[in-house]
Amino acid sequence: MIHMFTERCAPHALTGVEVQFADRDACHASQCVAIADATQPKARDPSIARLYSQRAGPHSTAAMVRTAAPGLLAPITIKGRTLRNRIVMPPMASHLSPPDGSVTQEHLDRYVPRAAAGVGLVMVEHCYVVAGGRTSDDQLGIHDDALTRGHARLCAEVRATGAVTGVQLNHGGGKVPSSCSGHQPVSASAGVVPRGQEECRAATIAEIEEYPRGFARAARRAVAVGYDLVEIHGAHGYLLSQFLSPLVNRRDDGYGGDPERRLALPRAVVRAVRAEVGPEYWVQYRLGALDYKPGGLDADAAVAAAQALIEAGVDSIHISGGVHGPQAQDWDGASEGYHVDIAARVRAAVTVPVIVPGAIRTPAFADRVVRDGKADLVAVGTAMLDNPRWAADAIEALAGSSRSRIVPNRSGLAPGVDPMKLNQLNDQLEAEDFAGTRRG
Repeated sequence: MIHMFTERCAPHALTGVEVQFADRDACHASQCVAIADATQPKARDPSIARLYSQRAGPHSTAAMVRTAAPGLLAPITIKGRTLRNRIVMPPMASHLSPPDGSVTQEHLDRYVPRAAAGVGLVMVEHCYVVAGGRTSDDQLGIHDDALTRGHARLCAEVRATGAVTGVQLNHGGGKVPSSCSGHQPVSASAGVVPRGQEECRAATIAEIEEYPRGFARAARRAVAVGYDLVEIHGAHGYLLSQFLSPLVNRRDDGYGGDPERRLALPRAVVRAVRAEVGPEYWVQYRLGALDYKPGGLDADAAVAAAQALIEAGVDSIHISGGVHGPQAQDWDGASEGYHVDIAARVRAAVTVPVIVPGAIRTPAFADRVVRDGKADLVAVGTAMLDNPRWAADAIEALAGSSRSRIVPNRSGLAPGVDPMKLNQLNDQLEAEDFAGTRRG
């Protein structure tokens, strides 16, 4: 019989969060990050508790000790960053920048109110990493040191709300119009890429070898201004997605010809970014998991890609669509969670947290995705654009029915959340613990 006990997991402290472990070795295991949940009985039978640990890759401290069924409001710690909940504002292009790619007041007006509503993780939209990688004249950039002052202000104001904050790094590849770059678009192979507009030429080896350096320099800027993580954009038909997909990459050299070689550039970018930011910094990858076309990326390829990227140094995976864009090609236009199935497939095969988006609109659905073990975090895009208070509304809606302890970040609760209500809920849970009503 295994005796469960509660202990905070130093050195990866989850402030105020109770974590169940099977023994002290599990608690203090090397490279351990705890995911806490107070929703289930303290079952002594490990088959009921479903407590298990997983070992991360050589560059990752994102290994997880999972208790059964954490909910959307349960905190999670990744690479030493504790998110107050599993709600993610995903990167979504705003087209609010002037031609120099700088941060504007409109960017702050977009991100700060949504972060203040209680979002756990805010991802700033895709920023081009080199001048020749932008996809529109109004795209946000991080390609030049001159832009760091604006990013520092944006990052600081979002973080001041209590949200963990990251930025997405991108290169458009064959989707870069000649009007932006001044030259013919360049992709993995010649031809027009899906959702592209112009004929591309194939990148030379010298050009391919330069791409990782551009991402690494952009990552250095992200670290310097205070972002908690960077997300490498490998989805939606942009450069890294083009190299990964057999629908676009028809090369037969070191960067194409089979799945292993099609992964060469994405892995090189991950390794270059990891070398630049160091082993302790959080690096996330936006994986274009499925192409939804015959001959394109399928679930098996997505799993293999995720595993290879983790081996290269990725700490978390953010699922999305492949070369045909973020939306599932077979979506009915109404149902929630069109990426949930592929996210669950990837999550079952990897050792790092997985984020899932996909027309997720309701707090109950998002909470169920996490509780069912389909994903570790849930990205809410369009619904959050439509309702800046989505996170606050979700917290209010779930707080009355969820058994998860709600632990706000140091900056406090989201606006509109009744602290008395949350205190009463936590007091009730503690009283039940003491009375033994939650023992298995």
